[in-house]
Amino acid sequence: MDLMQLLNILRARIWLILLVMAATVATTTVVSFVMPKQYTAQTDLIIDVKSVDPVSGAAMPTQMMSSYMATQVGVVKSHSVGLKVVKMLKMADNPSAVEQFEAVTDGEGALEDWLAKALLKNLDAIPSRESSILAITFTGADPEFAALIANAFAQAYVDITLELTVEPAKNTSRWFNGQLQVARANLTEVQENLARYQSEMGIVTSDARLDIENARLNDLNRQLVAVQAQSMTDQSRIEGQSPENLPEVINNPMIQRIKAEVGTQEARVNELSSKLGSNNPNYINAKQELRLLKVRLATEMKIVLDSFRSNYAASQQHEEAMRAAVEAQKLHILALMNQSDIITVLASEVQNAQKAYDFALQRFSLFSMQSQVGQTNIAILNAARPEYKPSNPRILLNIILSIFMGGMLALGLALLVEMFDRMVRTVSDIEKGLDMPVLGVLKKAKVARRQRKLDWARLEWMKRSTQ
Repeated sequence: MDLMQLLNILRARIWLILLVMAATVATTTVVSFVMPKQYTAQTDLIIDVKSVDPVSGAAMPTQMMSSYMATQVGVVKSHSVGLKVVKMLKMADNPSAVEQFEAVTDGEGALEDWLAKALLKNLDAIPSRESSILAITFTGADPEFAALIANAFAQAYVDITLELTVEPAKNTSRWFNGQLQVARANLTEVQENLARYQSEMGIVTSDARLDIENARLNDLNRQLVAVQAQSMTDQSRIEGQSPENLPEVINNPMIQRIKAEVGTQEARVNELSSKLGSNNPNYINAKQELRLLKVRLATEMKIVLDSFRSNYAASQQHEEAMRAAVEAQKLHILALMNQSDIITVLASEVQNAQKAYDFALQRFSLFSMQSQVGQTNIAILNAARPEYKPSNPRILLNIILSIFMGGMLALGLALLVEMFDRMVRTVSDIEKGLDMPVLGVLKKAKVARRQRKLDWARLEWMKRSTQ
């Protein structure tokens, strides 16, 4: 079907089209005037989604603002808010509401739930796309009642939001209070364990005491090294040198004096032997004196050597005592280190218990303050006022829409009628529909109305005469 065929069909069915459009518009107009009038009231709320929490100091991330507004819409349209409005306005005490409830539900269910559901059916919450404003609208048959309900929903929403913030904080605060008591008892216990162990071991400051004992061990080690060095020196002098070459012998004045006397006496004996002979009394006396000097020298050297050996033995004993003292000091330090490790473990337990207690105290304080917050980030920007201009039905809009919809319906109906009552309206209908060539087209003759009447009368007379 081309455009020309469509236009010819519409022109041929123009009266049907006009009739359908007129019927549609008339019906819509009548229904619009008959429908009960509805009034819509709107309350505007501003939600400060960028505000900082007055207790925790945290701010909402920017990417969560859209989902936050969608959540708030869900809260406004929730059954809990509807119930709060019903309780706030004491709607369950209204006799007419009770009668309607009995008539509709036969008394089944709760009246407050039924009223809340009825209110929510006419409620809508619309968030602004470019701002943080949330519009709460309510539609009803009475403009003042609609404004009252819209404002009540706004206030109930603010109250519910505050409850949703405060109640979880109260529950969490109570839980952290119990944890705080446990953490305090644990901290007290580990502190007492540490103090008891320090008291039993007589430890004041383990680190300082350990440093002192380490310094003492180092001093003992230095003394031991010195004693060992002296002992080794004395041993090498005893084993590797002649007693006459010992420094103690060489540096002894008595021995040196006796040695000098021995040398002098030996020279005298040699001289007397060469002059007087070995049987001379003077020679014999001189030799006897020489023997006595040598005995005296040997005695003095023995005294010095015995003293040296005695000192060496004492040095050995001192070395053993120093070695034992070093080993004892090492054991003492090991014991102190063991005590220090135990104290470190106990101190670590105290530190961990202190951290747990501080964390529990911090969270308890935070949620305790949050449970006492009396404000939210929501404020009523514009309270609803009675709007006496009905929001529904919109007569002019309905008429405009009925013209459009009636036209579409009329066109569809005209095409449907044409489909079941097909007529030849253009040359292409014959060519395409009958697949036959068109020899010619007779145009409609232009005849006056009076002549058409005469022709019609003549045609009727001819029909009667033939009968």
